[in-house]
Amino acid sequence: MASGERATRQRHVRDVLCALTGAADALAVNNNAAAVLLALAATSRDGEVIVSRGELVEIGDGFRIPDILAESGARLVEVGTTNRTYLRDVERAWSERTRAVLRVHTSNYRIVGFTAQPAIAELVGFAHERGALVIDDLGSGALADLPLLADETLGARVAAPGGRPGDLQRRQAAGGSAGRPSYLARARRSPACGSTRWRAPCASTSSTWRPSTPCCVSTSTRGR
Repeated sequence: MASGERATRQRHVRDVLCALTGAADALAVNNNAAAVLLALAATSRDGEVIVSRGELVEIGDGFRIPDILAESGARLVEVGTTNRTYLRDVERAWSERTRAVLRVHTSNYRIVGFTAQPAIAELVGFAHERGALVIDDLGSGALADLPLLADETLGARVAAPGGRPGDLQRRQAAGGSAGRPSYLARARRSPACGSTRWRAPCASTSSTWRPSTPCCVSTSTRGR
């Protein structure tokens, strides 16, 4: 009001998301699928995105990871097998057109037994050495270290694998991306941002994500 300039509703949740994840910047959108779509469209359009075959999931309402990739304008490159994927599979699939590695948390099913997958720190280190990024879809995820959600990815840890900030990580509850300012700036400039941006009441969403709130973890809703 004092400056006479238009403000942004994002400021109400940006600082909260940054505090929760340890990231330098954050952006709230309307749901998880929107966050993944926006991240891919802003950083990987016309390029290739590597995804493990065991993570090509279908989520609520029939939305599928390959379809979201296609909508973003990025080309899907499948690696590994349904149950076992190694860093060497990512390395073999790498090309000059690779823009990102997408890791998808399989929230609604589980593969157990003879399984393998690269650690997030390995993927981040590998991608950064080649000038690319890692987009980590946290699924339901967790924003607090609770025994009840021991199997969920802890957002604060993912945001700083190996002591370094990750690239783009998203959370649901509205939906959001947290990571490096350079990537978030590209997301804000993307045409997709206008149709995916957060429109929820700022007070309720900010309160839900606030670190001092005990219930800052989504436990029942696994939708993207």
